[in-house]
Amino acid sequence: MPVLSLPASKNVFVSEHYPDRNYSIADNDVLFLGRFMNIGDSFRSFLQFDLKQLTKKYSANIEIESAYLQIFMYRNEIKSGTIEINIYRLLDPWNQQLLTWNNQVAFHNIPEQTFIIPSEWEGLMFIELSSLVKKWFKGAIPNYGIILKGDEDKNCLSGIRSTNYRDPDTHPQLKILYKASDKISY
Repeated sequence: MPVLSLPASKNVFVSEHYPDRNYSIADNDVLFLGRFMNIGDSFRSFLQFDLKQLTKKYSANIEIESAYLQIFMYRNEIKSGTIEINIYRLLDPWNQQLLTWNNQVAFHNIPEQTFIIPSEWEGLMFIELSSLVKKWFKGAIPNYGIILKGDEDKNCLSGIRSTNYRDPDTHPQLKILYKASDKISY
């Protein structure tokens, strides 16, 4: 089955400690999430993927079988146990060069997916997002992207590679498995 890899078209983090600062600078090769040192020192990461590439590059007659968010966990300050990372869909458009903690966009109150990070673990991760990506592709809901939220109640900062990192294999991507179809059905 063919696989399409879509790199993030937007990716940036926001910091509660610096609530009016934007972190979209080109040399910033990480996206942080979770709490760092103290209360009021949390980070959240925002991603968006341009699904128009899927219909432009291929035809409108494809059916998405499954979709996975690929991220590379490179920093993990979870001292022991595990934490949950929640992925929520965003409800409004946003500008990567202007986004800050104080103006971050609204997100759905129910996570699209939750995944577990064990202490000190680093490496490539694949998180299933098929239902959300199919809805975006079909046009059932607008594609404004997602927010990744770590644990904001205890010190357990995590970092994933951004699209500014030198190795594109570690960039946030959507991996979409699809098949050609004469009739689309979801």
